[in-house]
Parts: sequence; structure tokens; C-alpha cells
Amino acid sequence: MKLLIVNPNTTVSLTERIAGIARRCANRDTEIIAATAPYGAAYISSPAESADAVDAVLEVLAGHEGGFDAAVIASSSDSGLGAARRSTPRPVTAMTVAALHFACQLGARFSFICFQETGLTLMPKLAADYGLQSRLAGVRLACHLEGGAAPDADDLNRSILAAGRAAIEDDGADVLIVGGAAAADQVDEFSDSLGVPVLDGITSAVKMAEALAVIQRPG
Repeated sequence: MKLLIVNPNTTVSLTERIAGIARRCANRDTEIIAATAPYGAAYISSPAESADAVDAVLEVLAGHEGGFDAAVIASSSDSGLGAARRSTPRPVTAMTVAALHFACQLGARFSFICFQETGLTLMPKLAADYGLQSRLAGVRLACHLEGGAAPDADDLNRSILAAGRAAIEDDGADVLIVGGAAAADQVDEFSDSLGVPVLDGITSAVKMAEALAVIQRPG
């Protein structure tokens, strides 16, 4: 199986990090093909930048048409997901839509932990767009990642755990989703510390894409 990972941002180092996470969680027979948007924002941080990324996502998909079994849009904003699905007969998923649907299988209500203030309004909108607004307990902002830059690892972990505890104790969440790629490798540790399932969008999207490639083969 060939899985195309499309980074709608133009930052190659981010693509490489996402691809590394994808390869670690993918099935042994899954080949990860990673591609970076040829133009657009270095790191999508606004609805306008997300909208501007749509054409770049479609260009990447068109350039790989016939060379993949399923595709993942590797952005928490799910940039261009609808247009991408209309552009190819092959299944396409994205980080947030996949994580939200997995969360619904693991608990009654989920909270999203984000790293940009735009996430406080974007995540409720996406949940509503996907028909899952009633399952959203809340959105919590952990430490702010400016331009995708990672802070000190200990500070990052502490901020995620603090946001997670608040989501569980104050919002009533029984599943958490950690956005982005900064802490995707550590969700198992967060789950152990917090006592609830903790998901990341990259792993969720890869596993969803693998399943869709099997059950939704082009006719």
C-alpha cells in the first residue's frame, strides 16, 4: 500500500517530521510518500492561509495521481479536504477529521488541545462541519507555538498535561486530541499520566487512510 502524506505548509523540515511519525505508526507493508506544498504559508496559522493552501494541495495530489492508494492532508486545519476528495477517486483523509472520528469510538466526549489561538474557534467549527459538535467537550490552549517552533520539551509536556487535566476535570472530556506534530510521539505517555485515551492527528490520519484504502478501493 502506498500512502501519500501532503503537507499543506511549505516547511520541508515539518514534512520530514510528519513523515517520520507516519512511518513509525504505519503498517509494515505501507510505503509513506511525503510531499510538501510548492507554495503558500510556511506554517498555516489562520483560516485565510488554510484556504490559500487548497490549490497547492490539489496540485500535489494531481502530480501523484495513480501513484498512491490513499492520501493524508497533514494539517490540523484539514486544509482542502473537501476539494481533495472531489479531485481523486482514491480516499483522502486529514488529521482532525480522522482524530475526531476515532475519539468518538473511544469515549462519549472529546476535547482538543491546540497550540495556536486560532484553534479555539477553528476546532469547534470543524467539529460542527463533521457533525460532531455535540461530542466536543471543549478546546484548550496549551503553550503557544509561534510559527510551528517547538518550545522546551519539558515546558511543552507540562502545558499539555495541564490543559489535559482541565479538559477532563472542568470540561468533562473522556478522550483528548493533541493537535499538530510537536508532541505526537508522546501521546501514549500523556494517556498514562491522565488516565484517558489521548490521540494525535498524524497517527489517526495514517490509520484511517490505511483502513479506507482497503474498504474504499476505486471502482
